[in-house]
Order: sequence, then structure tokens, then C-alpha cells
Amino acid sequence: MNLLSTEVIHPGDSFFKCQDFQDFPTILATATGGFLEPNTPLICGGLRRDWNDIHMSLVNVPEAGCYTPGQVAPVVNMSLARMGPASIVIDNGKSLWVTGGSDQLHSTFSSSEIVQVDPPIVMPGPDLPLELTLHCIVKLRNGTYLLIGGCKLVYLCFAVSLAHLCLTVNSQELGHVSRYTWSYKDFGSKQWTPGPDLVRARMSHSCGVIQDKYEPEKSIVVVTGGLLDPKTGMDTTELGIVDPTLDYWKLGPAFPVEIDGASGIVSLDGLTFLLFGGFKDLSNVYNTIFSFECINEQCHWTKLDQELKQARARAVAMWIPNRLGSCEKR
Repeated sequence: MNLLSTEVIHPGDSFFKCQDFQDFPTILATATGGFLEPNTPLICGGLRRDWNDIHMSLVNVPEAGCYTPGQVAPVVNMSLARMGPASIVIDNGKSLWVTGGSDQLHSTFSSSEIVQVDPPIVMPGPDLPLELTLHCIVKLRNGTYLLIGGCKLVYLCFAVSLAHLCLTVNSQELGHVSRYTWSYKDFGSKQWTPGPDLVRARMSHSCGVIQDKYEPEKSIVVVTGGLLDPKTGMDTTELGIVDPTLDYWKLGPAFPVEIDGASGIVSLDGLTFLLFGGFKDLSNVYNTIFSFECINEQCHWTKLDQELKQARARAVAMWIPNRLGSCEKR
């Protein structure tokens, strides 16, 4: 298994063959990223595998750098090394807003950073309403950003073989696994507004915003998978009904398997949520691709025939332009 590798695929159409990017210079898990215009797939933070000369072994080190395929050195460095952050592309595709994260040992961050690559600049972003890692963030059609779930970790370690989570949390600390949602509208005001709580507290989940196929004026926030505790995966899906703001959460159709660490993106037409890879435990790492759609609020998961070349978990998925993907019909 090559944990440095990338895959470029044409989801839903296995008749396309795409040219993969060069391997990344370092193994990164629980990183975040997005595509920045005009030509930069960017991955920031996470845990990096480094060689420790004293112990003569590989060790996990929180990463501050932001990388792009084929570049050995980071294209830009954040002010903090962040593992388990969440991000979203802003400023018409020019910036990546990186939120929260942890330093592996003692600190989880409420800070955020705004990353640009042309020119390479890192600026402080608005503080989050609480310290969070392993959360997710989405943008609603009305311009509101929604911060969903996550946790505050006292300790986080990764097993060498597949970056499997080993968590030890202080159960006395409120919000170490969060049901909270918060909305953020105005970068000028820097004010977060509490939203309705999730049905289930969850961390390390996947999320996205889609439109109902027959009621396109209605947006649905899809949240699936993740962890409740170190040993329990989740097969539940929650749907946030947005009409026009997020009014409530409800349980949707169950995901076919318990899953953690899957990578989700929304289709370019906004109608489908795609979920790549993930894992249940070290012996159950997935190379599957699932799609999720809603018609008149009747929603369902579908397993695609297409699969990833390699089973993956805690990876980063993003759309890239066709000109970079070099995809051709077989």
C-alpha cells in the first residue's frame, strides 16, 4: 500500500481513465484541503510521518505545511501545526479557510487561518466559538458557514499501520464529543450563532450540502459516519433541513456499514453527496465510493460499481478542473 499516492478519478463513470498526480513527499493523515484557483490542489496540516534518529523509528508529527502534488517543500506554512482541522474554500476560490485542529498532545485550537498560495500568504481567521478538532464545515446557499460536531481531545495518537485513532479523553470536559452546530455569516462581525444540536454527538464524520432533485429551493445538509468513542463507528446519517436557514436535524437512511474517516465531496451540480473510502477498524479499510441523493426528501445511499484503486481512510478529496485531471475515454 502506497500511502503517498494520489488518485484522480471521474466519479460515476468508470469508462474514463485519468492520470494520477505525483506522490506526495510525506504521508499525511487527518489533513484538510481544497482546490485553489487557478491551478492548485492544496492539502494543509494533518499528521506527518517522520524518521526519529534517536528512537530509530517512524513517529507522527503534527504538520503546519500546506502541500501540492509534486512539490517536496510546503508551498506555504500555517502559523500552527494542526491535525484534524476542517476547511472550506472562500474568496471565489482564492483562499482556504482552515479551522481548529489539535497539536497531538495537549492543545486543541479555537483559532483559524486563511491560506493563499498566489502569492503565498497566511492570515489569521476568525476564532471559533470553542476548541474543536475532527469537525467539519460547510457553506449554505445564503452565505452562512456551518460548523458541525467535532471534539476536544486531551490526547490523540495514531497507530503506525493505518493511522487508526487511539483516543483518551477527559470525560469531565464538556463537548469532548460534540452535538453542537454553529453558524457564521459575516467575517466583519466575527459572531457565531448557536444552531440546532445534532441528533448524535459525532467526530471524524463527513458532511456536505446538497439540493433536493425535485425541490431545488430546499437545501439538505448531509452528515454521516464518524465516531462516538474510540471503539464505536457510526452507520447513521443525519439530515439538516435548510428552508431557508437550518431549522432542525433528523435521522436519515443508515449508511450501509459503520464508517469513520471517509472523504466526502458534493457533485458539481449540487445534487449528489459522494463518499470515498473510510474504515471501520484496521482490518476493514474501504476502497468504496457511495453516492447520496434526495428526491422529495426521500433520500438514499447507492454503492457505485466504481472503486478506488487503493483502500484509503483519513484522506482528502476535492474537485479539480478537467485540464489538470487528464481524463480520457477508455
